[in-house]
Amino acid sequence: MLRVTSSALPWSMRVVDGACWTFAVWTVTSHAVVALGGSLESLLLAFVVSGAATLVAWRFGRRVFPRGTAEPAWPTDPPVSNPRFLAPLQAAVVVMAVVGATWLRHRPVELWWLGLLLLGVAALVLVLREEPPRVAPLRGGSAEFALWTLAAFCVVVVLVSHRIDIDDSFYVNLAVAAADAPADPLLAEDTLHGVAGLPIHLPVYRLHSYEIWNGAVSYLTGIPALAVFHFVSASLAACLLPLAFARLTRWLTPACWPWTVAAVIFVLLAIGETHRWYGNFALVRLWQGKAIFLFVFLPLVYAYAIEFVGRPSFRGWLLLAAAQICAVGCSSTALWVAPASALAGAAVALRPTKQGMLRLGLAALASVYVLGIGLAMRVTLEESAPARAEQPSAAEVTSREQMLELRQQPGVQLAKALEVVTGGDALRVTTLAVVFGAWACWGTGLARRFAVIVPLAVWLIVLNPYATRWLMENLTGPTYWRNLWALPVPLLLALVLVAPLGWVDAVRGSGTEARLGRAAAWIGPALGLLLAVALAIGVPRYTALSPRNNVELHFPSLKVEPVEYDWAKLLTHSVPPGSVVVAPLSITPWLATFHDRVQPLVVRPMYLDRHRSQLGTETANHRLLMTLFVAGKSKRSDAARWFADGLRVFDVRAVCLKRSKATPRARAILQRSGFRPYQHSEAYEIWIRR
Repeated sequence: MLRVTSSALPWSMRVVDGACWTFAVWTVTSHAVVALGGSLESLLLAFVVSGAATLVAWRFGRRVFPRGTAEPAWPTDPPVSNPRFLAPLQAAVVVMAVVGATWLRHRPVELWWLGLLLLGVAALVLVLREEPPRVAPLRGGSAEFALWTLAAFCVVVVLVSHRIDIDDSFYVNLAVAAADAPADPLLAEDTLHGVAGLPIHLPVYRLHSYEIWNGAVSYLTGIPALAVFHFVSASLAACLLPLAFARLTRWLTPACWPWTVAAVIFVLLAIGETHRWYGNFALVRLWQGKAIFLFVFLPLVYAYAIEFVGRPSFRGWLLLAAAQICAVGCSSTALWVAPASALAGAAVALRPTKQGMLRLGLAALASVYVLGIGLAMRVTLEESAPARAEQPSAAEVTSREQMLELRQQPGVQLAKALEVVTGGDALRVTTLAVVFGAWACWGTGLARRFAVIVPLAVWLIVLNPYATRWLMENLTGPTYWRNLWALPVPLLLALVLVAPLGWVDAVRGSGTEARLGRAAAWIGPALGLLLAVALAIGVPRYTALSPRNNVELHFPSLKVEPVEYDWAKLLTHSVPPGSVVVAPLSITPWLATFHDRVQPLVVRPMYLDRHRSQLGTETANHRLLMTLFVAGKSKRSDAARWFADGLRVFDVRAVCLKRSKATPRARAILQRSGFRPYQHSEAYEIWIRR
């Protein structure tokens, strides 16, 4: 049995484990402070105290419960040999996966049954009969150097790629509000619209700690919050991404894990097909919490689950719990994805024995905190659901129920999710074929078990077309397409790309290496490279870094619309902080990202709609109408009158006009209302009240 001293623990593992511990402590502390109505100042103090207490407890725990080894003990038992019929079965599965995915790609119910058949057969024939093999991972300075090189590459890609996302209007605003008012309660009220007493538009965001982390860094350093997101946090997350996947692939592909990490990064960059494809939540968007959840902490959840079941320890159990807590701090979707992934990951290394089931139960207990706050949040959401300002008519109720029933018919949501995530037919067929048949590309090993168990669990439960209504009402919520986040598609694609390296090892083990001669050394990498080229050329319509994917590559800078951001800056500085302003929807999202910010009537319509019951339908419509009017997009004949009245009703201090046919009429109203020109260009002009 191979054992390693603690001094031999690679720095890549230490760094990623330390980051997980630190952010988990921050998240738990944040949850407590937010629940008690505390401020950023109290959170920072509590974090220092809790961090010190955690360190002391850790030091004490190491004395009472000595860790023994830095890494898991790897058995030297020979792997279980495959049955003779496996090779023909694998070939048949690959063919059925490709043909079935092509034929049934637009027939979700039949597609679901096909996936259940192919993955179910693999589970019955292979997983239930074998002991999960574990092999010592590749070690040495060359492997670590390659990993840190990949980390540096990811940091460069994140900094030079610019894919603008106006979701920043809300996420960055949370950090800005915390940094600007460090003595005010955190996440207690809406900070977008400037209406006192207005609650945050979704209470579930009170579980987020990542945005508050960025606010704390901004407050302590003086760096603007938007720059903290786009430079500091993005760089840290980019560095952690390959380290996190390495933590997992050391288990799945121990002989070639650096190549697997490189393959994951290749997949994330090679495909940019749709806005909601996995890669568009990765390196081109890695400053946002949901991207960090998907590509830093979710791989760690799998890795720690496999490690804990393979070699249980109190430290391993805490790491598994910490990774799930970190995931929730980045995205509320982790409330169900993280526990489900932890359980699936634990099953990958599960031995079919009584002791194995006990370990599985202990692994499930690591999700107690996440499941507990999830249940508490569900109660909060049910209690805080706003009543409609006006009771709908019987016809409206019937129509809404019919539409809901139609959307929840078996397969409807699954088809829609596949459409918005995988886009065109080539990527959809490739994705489905890999989900169904990636396991067939591997011989014995945890990679094969992972490629069977995780997709099977997700396909059987989370994507079950016959359970859509229950899942949406009790687990996943209305954004059903996010259910596909539980499928680790980029990693499965990477496993297919590096599978030829495993084939060559099998050939060497079979004694036919001599007949291959020198070809045995390069045939595996050559086949893997050929598969990668075929994937990049034949599947996506464009890459993640393509201009067609709305990505520009240039010197690191803020990831914003430069013209609109500059005009938002001018408008912010034209009047005192907190002043009410009116601006087009192309500018209002950026107004929310400035410190000492002004208050637009509308930031984004989707946020305003969440507050209709509190603001009143007429007031919400009035705000939206004025915003559309200054952009020349209002079609109402009485829009000018509503605009003139709104300047007084909302006590507007500044207006930004987008030049259009309605601009002369807006200017006349502004002049009569006591406004004067402040700045102008060919596209926009700003007026401020005298």
